[in-house]
Amino acid sequence: MPGFFVSNRDPGKATAASGSSLLTESIHHQDLHVRRATLPRFLDDKLFHEDERYIVVTDGVLLNKSALLRDRNASSLAELVRGYLDDDVHDFFRYFRGSFSGAFYDKSSREWTAFTNHVGDKAVFWSTAGEMFAISSDVNDLLTWNRAVGRQLSVNENAVYSILTYGFMTGGETYANEITRVPPGHYLKVLGGTATVHRYHQLVRRPDELTGVAVEEIVDQLDAMFQDAVRTEFEKDVEYGYRHLVDLSGGLDSRMVTWVAHQLGYQDMLNITFSQSGYLDATIAAHIADHLGNEFLLKSLDDASFIFDDSQIVAMNHGLALYSGITGGKQLLDVLNLDHFGIEHTGQLGDVVVGSFLPRSSGTTPVRMAGAYSSRFADKLDRTHLDAYSDQEIYMFYQRGFNGALNTHLIRQHYTEVGSPFLNVELMEFCLGVPLALRANHKLYKEWIVRKHPGAASFRWEKTGAYLSEGRLGAKLRGVRKYGPPRLRKALRLPAPARATANSMNPFEFWYATKPAVREHFSRRARTVDTLPVGNEVRSDLTEMFQQGTVLEKTQALTAVAALEKYFLH
Repeated sequence: MPGFFVSNRDPGKATAASGSSLLTESIHHQDLHVRRATLPRFLDDKLFHEDERYIVVTDGVLLNKSALLRDRNASSLAELVRGYLDDDVHDFFRYFRGSFSGAFYDKSSREWTAFTNHVGDKAVFWSTAGEMFAISSDVNDLLTWNRAVGRQLSVNENAVYSILTYGFMTGGETYANEITRVPPGHYLKVLGGTATVHRYHQLVRRPDELTGVAVEEIVDQLDAMFQDAVRTEFEKDVEYGYRHLVDLSGGLDSRMVTWVAHQLGYQDMLNITFSQSGYLDATIAAHIADHLGNEFLLKSLDDASFIFDDSQIVAMNHGLALYSGITGGKQLLDVLNLDHFGIEHTGQLGDVVVGSFLPRSSGTTPVRMAGAYSSRFADKLDRTHLDAYSDQEIYMFYQRGFNGALNTHLIRQHYTEVGSPFLNVELMEFCLGVPLALRANHKLYKEWIVRKHPGAASFRWEKTGAYLSEGRLGAKLRGVRKYGPPRLRKALRLPAPARATANSMNPFEFWYATKPAVREHFSRRARTVDTLPVGNEVRSDLTEMFQQGTVLEKTQALTAVAALEKYFLH
């Protein structure tokens, strides 16, 4: 994984990232070993620096770097960070925006501080053993480090049940009890072998903030903020002379990134998508790209070959979320020549930032489990992670959003830097001030597009098969056309058809039913459960999920199996 590693015990050579060659550098100070292995791009946004007082290493992109340099009257990132530290602003990273992480060492206090960004999509992990410690962007480094210091890792069975339930980790857990992830909006301090985690940012719902404000005024402000967020991301590509790489599907999020960027004048754009041939995700995206005059590239999912990539993907995302969540994304990045492209603009979480995970305007407390892919073993999952949240929507933001969906960024970061304008901190905070009744069920989202970007509303929406500009009756009729037969069968309690359908964004059941190689892959991987160093109950539950679960549940079990192999058998 591109990033950095710091420790007072060097385990040896870092693990190489997939997809790109890395720029590697090292600093040795007394008993400290500091190493970065970063993608050789956006280098002026990254810092690897030592002076008489500090060692500093950062990774990623700082979307507001130019503004910070100007505000602090600094000529370089090194001067900017040194100025903050000299002024005793040791949580300076709260001012950074973008996908970033880093660490710094104060030579006088002999204390390390390591941080991730506000949404945690630049992962930072840590491990301690007595007076020894290690901090890294990559779990693989910490696996090597623990072996080097002679420590036997133990299986975190609750992490297994997190994957078998949610499809992602519920917090800072990994599959090893001895390795922990720094949560979104937090930083780690290590002094004398003692590690403590601290928060520097927390999203909060403020539903009364914009109560009574006219919808038109909210839409105007939302649009202005989103344009600023898009401009900030795309200008980073321009700063380095890169073309724009933009995901595009039949949904609303990537559509709005592409559409608004085009309206702002960013035209040297390649839209990429991965979908079943002929499905709405492919056809709608192709029509939008053609309308805007953008280059367009489709990776077909017809062969479902990404299902066989479990071990490779788990090595890249550390098994922290469903390996199949990125579907054909990794394979598409594998074949692209990214030398001329900058940030991969994903549009992640737009529907829950402008919209909401919650379907209605009530029930925000008390916090309850939600968003799980499977309830089969939910009663075996430790529920204490719920105690960290006082509000259901914020819980869903951090759990299903940051801990779940954004884990595909960990895979993409092996190839290039990643961003989504919807993850702009100020935009998220503004939207959380909009009453939930206005955001729920995409009400504000549709109002925004129709009012401000009617051209984008003239293309169908994959979720419903309808046009946003259609009246309610037309949308319902299209919904019945797309979803009617399954819903009618369910209402009448009729059995599902024998043949699964390919008419879906990710038709796992269809692939499983029609491709013997897919069925054999799951069967073969299920047979490895007996080799895993887990208790009998976990082993039995993994086997049950393989044998009796839906195909999606099988991918949950396979994610856990591949990760346990990576952590404990390699």
